[in-house]
Amino acid sequence: MVRKSGFAHEQRGLTFICLLLVIVILGIAASLAVPSFRAIVMKATQQTIAPIYKAQQQAQVRRTLKEVYTAQRLHWLGTNTYGCDGATASASNPNGFATIGVQIMSSARYTYTLVADSSTFTCTATANLDDDPTDDIWQIDETGTLLCISNDSGS
Repeated sequence: MVRKSGFAHEQRGLTFICLLLVIVILGIAASLAVPSFRAIVMKATQQTIAPIYKAQQQAQVRRTLKEVYTAQRLHWLGTNTYGCDGATASASNPNGFATIGVQIMSSARYTYTLVADSSTFTCTATANLDDDPTDDIWQIDETGTLLCISNDSGS
């Protein structure tokens, strides 16, 4: 007795349903992997760019403090006293040191404070560069000594 299977020939390969199933599984896997990949790329980018940004900000504050020092020395030579006692200057108040001829850049992240009398001055610059609890604090005095009091660069 001969038995018929209903198929004229034996099936080989994948059916259309199998191909769709594979495509759906790959799509689900990709949809799970892409957000993780993006998060890894963002974290790596932040870890690379943040130190560069902080270094640029710190270079800018050092330049500004040296400019304040030079302006204070010139002011002292003309008046025999240092100027702007108690004055503050920042991006939102760029002309706070106008008396000594220093203007703060509009991109400055630091707030500058001057304490001065006839023989001494100290200019302190303070900023939080990365919104953590630590402030970045720099200071210059009448001797030209530039100090980093607190480093927010994390390095």
